Amino acid sequence: MKSIIGLCALILTLCGCEETHPRGELIVLTSADNPPFESFDTQNYGFKGYDVDLARALAKKLGKKLEIVEMPFSVLIPALKSGRGDMIFAALTPSDERAKNIDFSTPYFKNPVYLLAKKSLNYAPKTGVQGLRIGVQQGSTYESYYMELSSPELQFDLRGFSKIGEVIQELLNNRIDVAVMGSKAAETFAKNHPTLKIIPLPGATTTFAAGFRKGSPLKSDVDQALKELRKEGFFDSLEKKWLSSKV
Repeated sequence: MKSIIGLCALILTLCGCEETHPRGELIVLTSADNPPFESFDTQNYGFKGYDVDLARALAKKLGKKLEIVEMPFSVLIPALKSGRGDMIFAALTPSDERAKNIDFSTPYFKNPVYLLAKKSLNYAPKTGVQGLRIGVQQGSTYESYYMELSSPELQFDLRGFSKIGEVIQELLNNRIDVAVMGSKAAETFAKNHPTLKIIPLPGATTTFAAGFRKGSPLKSDVDQALKELRKEGFFDSLEKKWLSSKV
């Protein structure tokens, strides 16, 4: 079911004509492969996670019906720019490069960056990723960071994959040495795969924000709704539901 939904979404993304969305709908674009923020619930055939619940709450605040469209992370921004959706909710990190193409909401989450590796890996903080095979999601800020970090003094093999799940499989099959991702996603995958361990990167953090087309009036409405939800304690309930150690 998930692959069918993703394929349909990708076909829509690659279509040359811009869609006209009903005024009462809020169409959110996501890449549902980043638990606990967004993933596909195979039991209930729907989307679930921190960002999904937040998108539902925002749609309710705005008086709109929510529709979630799933596609590969690397095509989210092109899809948004071409009118396939109203906003992106996908653990999206603001950056100067992305800001050339889209606008961002006020950040709603701060996330430390971790490496995920096999427990057998002897990782040395002094040498870091020198000589390692690094797996990242294509289009992510982690990919951009390590592309810029590579130099004659620091060399490694950077490999990008469409889905985080593909990165994990490459790691489990010993085809990469480490995967780079946010702390909560790393903790979730480490919990589900006992052979994996997390390696915190001291001082490395990212923030998450929603993305909008340039000049979209929806940005100010969402910023106000986020402010109200935080004041109402909604983010505390999200933290308890999705980010506690019991999740």
